[in-house]
Amino acid sequence: MSEAGSSLAAADGLECRIGQGRAIVPMSAVAQVGRYRVGARLPTSARHVAGIGAWDDRLVVSLSLVVSAAAIDREATGILLETGVRTPMRWALEIVAPIGIVRVARIVPNVQASSRRPPWLHSAITFDDRTMLWVAVDDMVAAAARGRA
Repeated sequence: MSEAGSSLAAADGLECRIGQGRAIVPMSAVAQVGRYRVGARLPTSARHVAGIGAWDDRLVVSLSLVVSAAAIDREATGILLETGVRTPMRWALEIVAPIGIVRVARIVPNVQASSRRPPWLHSAITFDDRTMLWVAVDDMVAAAARGRA
């Protein structure tokens, strides 16, 4: 990936297994990690909206970076998200498992958004020189709220 664009500042994130790969969610966006119930995918929802769920008796919109199993009711592991985006709903991101907290040296914005990689998925380079996806949570939630995630 070209680093012609400006890199964003260093940050701490929660490294997670998502599908077959790994991604980092900024620690500032992590409210809680846990298991929750998710209903069937909504027929008109944005691509990354996996369904409506219940987290501690509160409704959440469940987001997923990978295609989730078609089920009427399922249990998911996820991150309850803290966002700066004002919406009437709470948001959760489905993950396979949390790995641990990682220090990110540099975040390189996604300058080539495509149908396979939305503009809110950036590249993160860790201090131990690994490259992973960085989830720009506020941008992801804003896109999902507009029906474009």
